Amino acid sequence: MNDGKNISRLNAPIIFNIGYEKHTIQTLIKRLRRYKISVLVDLRSRPYSRNPDFIKQRLQQELANYGIKYLWRGKGLGGFGVSRKKWRESLKEIAELAQKEKVCLMCMEANINQCHRKELAEMLVEEYEMQSFNL
Repeated sequence: MNDGKNISRLNAPIIFNIGYEKHTIQTLIKRLRRYKISVLVDLRSRPYSRNPDFIKQRLQQELANYGIKYLWRGKGLGGFGVSRKKWRESLKEIAELAQKEKVCLMCMEANINQCHRKELAEMLVEEYEMQSFNL
């Protein structure tokens, strides 16, 4: 039986998410372009990596070459030292952005079940009636 909620979910914005752990910069960008992502939101508390391609400035520059906006939101949405209350406050911006753009949340961990972005995606689904899709 359809309770009406499923119908509204058909048109609900989708929040995409990805972990770059098993990607090169080229494969990450290819995946983002495949799904027509226009904004990548970096959730890392510290936007650095052992892989120089995923250091904030370099990643931002590479994404810009393909017309993808880069937003670092680790201060409010990071996995280290950020409270759930702060997450909730910070997610409002992401939910509003996803109404206009195709947004993808990114962290390092490839397995969403081992990353805080799973909780963030679940909050967006529950509180903003969005859909979540793992790239």
